Amino acid sequence: MVFKKSLKLNTKDNDNEKSNNIVKNDSKPDGGWGWIVTCAMCLCLCLSTALRSSIGILYTYMIDEFGFDLTVLSLIGSINGAVSYTGAFFTVSLIERFGVRRVLCVGGLIQFTGCLMSAFASSFVLLLISLSIITGLGNALTYVTGVVAIDAYFDKKKSIAVSLATTGISLSRIIFPSTVEFLLSKYGFSDAMMIFSAILLNLVVCGAVVFPQRLVSQEVVTSKAEKLEKDMAFCKNTGFILYVLASFLFCLGVLLPVGFIPETASARGVSVASVSLTFVGSGIMDILGRISFGIISHRYSFYVCKIWSACLAGFGLSMLIVPFSNQLYQFLLFNLLNGLLNGGVNLGYALAIKNITEPKYYGRGISMSLVMQGLGLLAGNPLAAYLQEVTGNENVPYYFGTIIFIMTALVLLPFSGSRQHEVSTIEIKVSEHHLGENDSKH
Repeated sequence: MVFKKSLKLNTKDNDNEKSNNIVKNDSKPDGGWGWIVTCAMCLCLCLSTALRSSIGILYTYMIDEFGFDLTVLSLIGSINGAVSYTGAFFTVSLIERFGVRRVLCVGGLIQFTGCLMSAFASSFVLLLISLSIITGLGNALTYVTGVVAIDAYFDKKKSIAVSLATTGISLSRIIFPSTVEFLLSKYGFSDAMMIFSAILLNLVVCGAVVFPQRLVSQEVVTSKAEKLEKDMAFCKNTGFILYVLASFLFCLGVLLPVGFIPETASARGVSVASVSLTFVGSGIMDILGRISFGIISHRYSFYVCKIWSACLAGFGLSMLIVPFSNQLYQFLLFNLLNGLLNGGVNLGYALAIKNITEPKYYGRGISMSLVMQGLGLLAGNPLAAYLQEVTGNENVPYYFGTIIFIMTALVLLPFSGSRQHEVSTIEIKVSEHHLGENDSKH
């Protein structure tokens, strides 16, 4: 059964336009089973980012087991991130057609398959296909869908629910680096990846929890809104162009710590097991950073871009700690500071766009940002590894990261004073498709 309702935002349409829309009130529960779904989506995002959070630990064991060069191995994490982010651009269409539950379950099965295949890989090409492409495609389905699922259950409390769910990304940094290191040291690469794939299979359970609540999808129905779908004039806005450029630039360096710190620490006499524990502190500080950024940006909404810019600059400067680090406590200090700033950096891009473009363009704006972030992730770590190999200086990736983040902060300066746009006129038809067999009929 399909329900249709009109959601009106600061409407200025005339009575004739109003009469063309079917109106039906069917409020979301704003709680109840929604909190169970929120917990499930927190776990979903935690599992979805597990490979990315522990990729540096995997690199160190792949070097020993397969004899691959770090420059070559860095392509695995970079391509995985690129496929995950650019693939997310198409995930919304799949959600609208098949529903959150199916997309999440299929995404979980794909990630499980990719990790399981890597356990039997004996060449770099097979590792690239399994861990980068197949697992990346599965991640593209689960990462975005995990956030979208919450929309069907919350209205007024949506911001709280989304914030709680996205802490799963931070929890991933707390749990998986040390977990993966333990599995690798205890069972070896092949057996460890089998166990890791079984852990990722829990994504299917997370998807099954999205039941029996209705899934909400939105499409534009008025002639004015239909025209907006084809209107890409916002892409010519200078502020938006700089925003997209900033999205690309910061992703060139955002994975440098997780990709290079384990190998750097190991080369300086700090065990991989010990340095993996410092990422636990990084994950805890990441949660604190996200919460702090959210509170501050809510209180000072006009200065979101400035706050984001400050976090980016701080993230870059924090990398200068690593070249002078030789002891475990120094790497711990770096990861604590970097984790705090990382929370703000990764939340900032999603909030900053509200100060740059109009609400009617948010969806397309974020989608374009994700594509550019995917390209940044694709190029970042391999480029840093190449520069490290060419120069013969193990500190080059961190100098590279500092330069990149300072550049990103400078790119944001021209529109750092932009204020949040007012909500504009738009009519939306909401189609609510039942996902469960026992939903009540209206």
